[in-house]
Amino acid sequence: MVQGNNNANHTCIIQLPAFFSLEYEDDSDDDDIFALVIDPKNVYCYCIYKALLSDDPLANPNKECMLVVIFSDMKELAFIRLGIGNNNGHDLTWTKIQPAEYFNSDDILFYKDLCYAVTIEGTLRSFDLSDSCVDSTIRELGHEFPWMYEGLGHITIKRYLVELCGDIIMIERCMEYFHKVTKNGRTTKFFKVWRYTFDSNKWIHIRSLGNMALFLGDNSSVSVLATKFNGIQPNCIYFTHDLDGICTQQDE
Repeated sequence: MVQGNNNANHTCIIQLPAFFSLEYEDDSDDDDIFALVIDPKNVYCYCIYKALLSDDPLANPNKECMLVVIFSDMKELAFIRLGIGNNNGHDLTWTKIQPAEYFNSDDILFYKDLCYAVTIEGTLRSFDLSDSCVDSTIRELGHEFPWMYEGLGHITIKRYLVELCGDIIMIERCMEYFHKVTKNGRTTKFFKVWRYTFDSNKWIHIRSLGNMALFLGDNSSVSVLATKFNGIQPNCIYFTHDLDGICTQQDE
């Protein structure tokens, strides 16, 4: 179920069909270990990483609405067409975007009637959810980036997609993992921001956000004009830190 509202008098509750069953292989002879692995209480938080609506069903009740999700430990993609308001067409089951091993998606974004996904390697892909054969619409764009930056220790990358001033922007959040006797964890070291250009099919490094600011999160990421909001600094990235709560980091 998805629930949302745009004011106190209007609430939208979307009833969703059951998601995919858990897929597993019994490679263990230990019943206790096997039971721990497949217990839904232990795996539910890993099933769906992100869910994204193509449109606001309250603001646009006559427009077809899609819900796309990143799910499973392989970060596969699936979607469902929703019948909301005056639009009665809806799917009864979820549809996987195939092949699953082709994606490993880090983030998703709706942009100009297409859905875009960026992989953990930094490859950008687009697909048209309105097409009856979505898999045939998949296009590979951009190019891969290193998952670990050479010479910087145990740096790994989390990538976000945001629309900024009419362009698709990819933000690389570079994190370092550490292991101590008292605590294990990770900390964010720096960010890199890239703008995708359709003409050259390349990612262009951005060194300044100008008067804009970015808010990054697991559920959603947005860009805002800093001057429209009190207390928001321009040319800054706001994010939830891994260890220290809410932090900001000025773009390089």
